[in-house]
Amino acid sequence: MSRPPAHLSRLAVQRAHTKLKQRNTSHAIPTDYRDVEMSERMTLQAFLGDSRGKPYATGEHWNHLAACRNVLLFGAGHMREQAKLRGEDPQPFIDILALCNHAKESMLAIRRREQKTGKFGLSGDDRIYLAQLVDASAQFWKRQPAWFFRDCVNADLKMGQNNQEKEGKAA
Repeated sequence: MSRPPAHLSRLAVQRAHTKLKQRNTSHAIPTDYRDVEMSERMTLQAFLGDSRGKPYATGEHWNHLAACRNVLLFGAGHMREQAKLRGEDPQPFIDILALCNHAKESMLAIRRREQKTGKFGLSGDDRIYLAQLVDASAQFWKRQPAWFFRDCVNADLKMGQNNQEKEGKAA
């Protein structure tokens, strides 16, 4: 019985597979939108309030929704450009981008309110825009491949790192 070539031995294949998995896997970056959708909905609930209607949101909740908005913004912007290149109607993606802008204004208003009062409060419009943002995010990402979601998350993380570097240089 002959032996397989060294590069095809079971041990060599296992090592190569392990290296590939290590290179392509980062535990800090979500790879599946289902987990993120659950956290987005829980974060939205923190802003909407508990059973008595009292919000219990923190700065981390705000940051999480801001990151989710940014990731959706990257994804919808890319898909809008792809639709234009293919000659398709980009309007659904333009609508998502407009919703992201409305949600940004609501989130900035929430942040200003928190800085004034020390609590995260929402107006009626803020509630509507944040709920629509989470729903639009769920609908959008369920129709996209996981690698595209990962790439948009990476783009958001890179943008955050660049902003921190700029702030560090300015200080």
